[in-house]
Amino acid sequence: MTEHQLWAVLNGLMGLVCVGYGLFSQLQVRATRRWPSVAGTLLAARVTSRTWRRNTSYFVHLEYEYVVGGHTYLSARRVIGGAAPQSAQAAELVASRYNVGDTVWVFYNPARPGDAVLEHAAPAAPGIMLLGVAFLAFSLLFGFRAAT
Repeated sequence: MTEHQLWAVLNGLMGLVCVGYGLFSQLQVRATRRWPSVAGTLLAARVTSRTWRRNTSYFVHLEYEYVVGGHTYLSARRVIGGAAPQSAQAAELVASRYNVGDTVWVFYNPARPGDAVLEHAAPAAPGIMLLGVAFLAFSLLFGFRAAT
């Protein structure tokens, strides 16, 4: 196997993984639309940041509790798959919708009540799927170059 063929295979595999993850996330979002909901209480709402190589990304961190079947659950999951990194302004805008002590509607998995979300969304999925398409395109490019 040539170096170009190896790059084609690796890019193709990464592309398939990314596209598969994105599709799986979208299927999970669909499933949450059928989950029952219950009122919960917001315990924490803040914007956090992570810096890597001089780039700072911002994330909304929420914590809430809810009761299902007499059991109290604690969760920090707002959306499926975790939220995509945002600018400080975008994260603050999302966080401003949530105030500590407020009642929030929690959508929970009836088969596993500890599995819950506050929003029917997977904001990172489209970006990951797009990345997967790029990997697949590179795979075709390297594969075509290896064949010539």
